[in-house]
Amino acid sequence: MPKSKKKPSRQEKLAYLDAALKYVENFGTAIDVGAHWGLWSHVMAKRFDRVYAYEPMSENCDAWKKRMELHSNAQLDCCAIGDQETPCRMDGEGHSKHYAVPSASGAVRMVTLDSLGHEACDFLKTDCEGADLLALKGGEKLIRAYRPVIIVEILRPMEKRYGIKDGELYAYLDGLGYRHRETHWRDHIFTADK
Repeated sequence: MPKSKKKPSRQEKLAYLDAALKYVENFGTAIDVGAHWGLWSHVMAKRFDRVYAYEPMSENCDAWKKRMELHSNAQLDCCAIGDQETPCRMDGEGHSKHYAVPSASGAVRMVTLDSLGHEACDFLKTDCEGADLLALKGGEKLIRAYRPVIIVEILRPMEKRYGIKDGELYAYLDGLGYRHRETHWRDHIFTADK
C-alpha cells in the first residue's frame, strides 16, 4: 500500500493489521497497547487464543468493553503503558489525541509491560500517541524473551513532546535484533531476526 497523508478509513486500518498478522507464526497471545475502542482487539480476539489490552482513557475503556463483551478470551486494563510505573494525567483534546504525562497528582496509573508478568507474547501493537518508544522500552524484557511481531504507530510531532528523536524508535528496535518490514500510513511493522 502506498504511503499517504490522508487519514485511512477503518477498513484501511484493519488492512494494516492484516499486513502485520501475516508475519505471525503462533497465534497464542496478542497485546494491544492503546486499545482505544477495540477495533483491533476485536480482530485479534478472533485470531489469537488470548488478548491483553491496555487503554488509559476511561470513556474508551467503556466503549472497548461494549465492543468486546462477546470475547471471553480478551481482557482490558484501564491504564497507560510507559517506561516507568507512576501516576499520570491525560493531556490533549479531541478524538484519539490524548497522551499520558507522568504527574504525582494524576488519576491514571502508568505501568510497564514488563511489570505485568506476561508469560507469552506473539504479537505486540502499540498506539500511544507519540510515547510508543517508551512503551517498548518498558517491555524490553518481554520483547527479548518472546520476540513478538510488532506493529507500532510513529507520529513524529507527538514523539517530540517526549524528547524522542527522529529515527530513535527504529534504532532501538534494530538494537534488539528487529528488522523493519513494512510501513502503512503511520503504522510500522517489525519482525525479529531469527
